[in-house]
Amino acid sequence: MDETVPLWPPTLPYATFRRRCKELDLRHELEAGGGTTRATLDTPSFRLTVQHRGSGGGYGGRRPIAVESVRVRAKAVGREAVIDGAPPKPRGFEVLEPADRDAVITLLRALFAPARGRHAPRDRALAKGALARIATGEHAGTTGTVQWMGKRGKPELMVSLATADGRSFFLRAAEVEVIEGDGPRPMVKGARVKVVRGERAGELATLTWVDPEGQTDRVEVRFLPPGYGSLWLTTRDVELDV
Repeated sequence: MDETVPLWPPTLPYATFRRRCKELDLRHELEAGGGTTRATLDTPSFRLTVQHRGSGGGYGGRRPIAVESVRVRAKAVGREAVIDGAPPKPRGFEVLEPADRDAVITLLRALFAPARGRHAPRDRALAKGALARIATGEHAGTTGTVQWMGKRGKPELMVSLATADGRSFFLRAAEVEVIEGDGPRPMVKGARVKVVRGERAGELATLTWVDPEGQTDRVEVRFLPPGYGSLWLTTRDVELDV
């Protein structure tokens, strides 16, 4: 079983790690010299702790994230599953309930997926912005873009999947699979984009309207942070920000 547990890359870019923690509901808990050194996720059945070095704008400025260990405490039995060492090795994951073990593995795959540069191969991990397919149930085969990942009181990791025709599905992460291949992902309502043309080029925004029938390339965006205004553009003026 332990050989299926994903391990972290040597480093992750600061911004990538912070964004993924936010998307996965991990909380930065310990501050040291102006930077965080621990990210945690507390659920009814387990507590996950990621210990790391090199984060934040403290002494030395923002530095790449170097993970040191992962600990998952099974609350029912009071025992821990651990990934540590050099090279890191997982052990003790049999103490977790099967559903919790699957949720942790899915979460770690998303958190530790190699960072993707502008021209690098598409990230295959299940993560926000990934193109995915519903694998089971009534809507099996339906494809869409992962808009949100987290727990929000649920015992398992959940995802929100938005389709190109405007439908939205709230599912367990175990019910979806990442689609292989480098085909273009649809721009859907709620996706985060970066403006690439015009006076506000370079700014980040959220798509608040996309034509569900595909009859026009007009889109409405609301700039980030909230309150920075909205604007009507075309799909040629923006690109998906992953």
